[in-house]
Amino acid sequence: VQSGKYQYSQYALPYMMNPRLMFVNVSLLKEEGLNVPEESWTPEQFLALCRQLTRDLNHDGTPDQYGVVDYDWLDLAEASGLDLFSDDGHNVDLRGDQVRKVTETYRQLTEFMGSQTEREVLMEAGRVAFAPMSYAEFITYNPWPWKVKKYSGFDWICISLPQAADRTIRYAGNSLVMGMSAGTRDGELAWDLMKEFCVNQTTQTGILEHSQGMCVLQTDKSLLDAFLDDSGLSGDTVRAIMNQEGTRVRFSKYESAREQLADRMEKAAADPEDLDLQLVEIEETIRSYLRS
Repeated sequence: VQSGKYQYSQYALPYMMNPRLMFVNVSLLKEEGLNVPEESWTPEQFLALCRQLTRDLNHDGTPDQYGVVDYDWLDLAEASGLDLFSDDGHNVDLRGDQVRKVTETYRQLTEFMGSQTEREVLMEAGRVAFAPMSYAEFITYNPWPWKVKKYSGFDWICISLPQAADRTIRYAGNSLVMGMSAGTRDGELAWDLMKEFCVNQTTQTGILEHSQGMCVLQTDKSLLDAFLDDSGLSGDTVRAIMNQEGTRVRFSKYESAREQLADRMEKAAADPEDLDLQLVEIEETIRSYLRS
């Protein structure tokens, strides 16, 4: 429901969700003598696995097998429970010890990360162990016989993203919401239509069975388990993700501010210069943008 809020007012109802998952190359882990992580794995365990899995197989001085691909600074910040923006959207806080710790950890993680531009090549070749993946991508390319064949040369599954044990867990993913125009002449009909899509159990079950999204309403446990049976994603994982706390308070520049922050923090992580000075400069830049 919070995904349909702007600041503290409700403007829309959730219709379909697209949870964010972690692709796991099970075959690669087995080759390296490693187990699939538990659902409660932490960023520290994630970093340790990526370190073990990154290898220079042909001894040319450059890794050709990687721990992870397409995992960004914001992923790690979310995993650590960082609350960076004020609720009113006028401030950002990067001066805490936790921000420095996350950025230093991300610096280490980039040593075991494949190029984002080569994500598909690395995944299709089975040369990367982990990659964030949306539910929509999973449901399109998972190894069911009646789905599109992709990443079919090895065994893979999806699990939850790593999360700090003491963090306030929030929903990770996107949502499709449905709203009503304030100027509509048919408010009652529009409201009935919104309820048909967003609240009707039969319609919501149809979303699960016939779309690339996850239904918003809780379905019967046995129905979801049967739908996901042998898919490489457990019903318990989906329920755990969907039952997490909602999204953060949105404000007018939320998405663009997050993108700018992520871009600058990733550049800071790649820069050997003084991190404290960089954090001060980034904070001032983002704060000026928010207040402009």
